[in-house]
Amino acid sequence: MRFPLSFTRVKPAAGGSITLGADGDPNTAGPGSTVLKPGPNVTNLFSGRFTNSSGWPAQRLAVAYRYEGAGVLEALPCTVYFYDAASNYWYTLEDAKKLTATKVTFCDVVSLLGGAQTSTTLGTPSQGSIEAYVRVGDAGAAPNGSHIISVGTDSSLF
Repeated sequence: MRFPLSFTRVKPAAGGSITLGADGDPNTAGPGSTVLKPGPNVTNLFSGRFTNSSGWPAQRLAVAYRYEGAGVLEALPCTVYFYDAASNYWYTLEDAKKLTATKVTFCDVVSLLGGAQTSTTLGTPSQGSIEAYVRVGDAGAAPNGSHIISVGTDSSLF
């Protein structure tokens, strides 16, 4: 197994690294407090397919948390947002989850199907892919060190 996305947040702040809890609301985190657009410069953005290679749809997002450092571990709050290009907005499906070190936490995922193909819709953009922004906060008592978050799509409910 290999998670397709892994990113690190540190505490305390360190030069060149993103501090734990510094990720903002994606609806106001873009330039000039605008909506953040999916792109390669967003380290906590997961892009994945709606189906696996056998055609099974994505069922949920797997978010793993690992900690490197010393101190008593604290569960970290995590909110997952999904981007909709039609409305230019990031939506949440559920309340924040608690990430526990050395465990995988599952989050719901939106896996929209494409519309019916007709002579008038041929050639229009498809539903595309899953765009998930993973926002991890600092519960206030998180220990100093590196907090590594990994994200991937899970289709194992069948």
